Amino acid sequence: MKSESKSRYATKKPGKTEVEPLRRYEDMYNLMEYFKSRKMWDSYLTFMFGLLLGRRIGDTVMVKWSDFYYENGRLKTEITTIEEQKTGKTTIIPISQAVKGAIAVYCRETGVVPQEHLHEYVFNTPTKTEWLSRRDDPIYQEKSFNLNAWCEKMGKDWGVQRKISILEAFEKQKKYSSLGEYLYWVVEYADIVKWQTDGFRRKFATAVEVCNVEGRVSCHSLRKTFGWIGKMIHPDDPNAMETLQEIFNHVDVATTARYIGLSEERKRRYFDDMGEVVESIESGNMDIRVNNSPIVSLKHDDLREVLMFVLRERDGDDVEVFNRAMSMIEEKKLRMI
Repeated sequence: MKSESKSRYATKKPGKTEVEPLRRYEDMYNLMEYFKSRKMWDSYLTFMFGLLLGRRIGDTVMVKWSDFYYENGRLKTEITTIEEQKTGKTTIIPISQAVKGAIAVYCRETGVVPQEHLHEYVFNTPTKTEWLSRRDDPIYQEKSFNLNAWCEKMGKDWGVQRKISILEAFEKQKKYSSLGEYLYWVVEYADIVKWQTDGFRRKFATAVEVCNVEGRVSCHSLRKTFGWIGKMIHPDDPNAMETLQEIFNHVDVATTARYIGLSEERKRRYFDDMGEVVESIESGNMDIRVNNSPIVSLKHDDLREVLMFVLRERDGDDVEVFNRAMSMIEEKKLRMI
């Protein structure tokens, strides 16, 4: 690790930035130790949730203790209450022993008793606390809610275009009947998420720099790391990518492959292979190794069907049975990603 200094990565940079998962276990360990050794327990638990739950950081910083615990104080086995801010979808998230362990560390070190704060957010900031204190402010219940008056009262210097965008978005949605409710639970909520996410992003960027983590890494790398490790530790599971696709709520497997860095890794491998060929040619060696052995991945039921066909037709012409079996495999095979 190098000496700690103010990170040059203050907030997320504008425009689309494709970040990578954390691929080195040593980097993950060093980041865990960075937060623990500095007693940055909110950052530690946010980091662990990012790795273990596979959620976007904006959803992670807004979890409540009630997402993990029942009223009687017993830990749940799965989370069914997190609605993704980006997609509006709700995904069932199993709570692993590692998640329970991370929560136990957090509670032991901070003295937090989840049952006493069941309906509160796990991660609090002064800004979030101030926002929560205004939840029952009568101004949000007014039928003739005046956005300009509210901005003046709250000291908001929103421009005309943002006000117009808010009003147009309110008219399009059906969930909230009053502009005040919409402003509080959608517009202000999104601002709270952004500010808290930016706060963790700055701390994570500093940790990444101090721990000498290489590559294009940001706090969004944690969600990608969940997927990348999930694929790496289940190499023989033909349904691994489909499972990750479902976890991430992606439209297809190809999207998931790109998302967790497998497509990028495959591209890098092609460039490395090309480099080896060119170096071999330059050294005068024209005996180029070609990897032409196909890898075929089949679902369990599809493989059973092919094998049953071969057994049923074992008294037939061997060549014909073989060709028909290969045709069946060709129809059923999944691309190995």
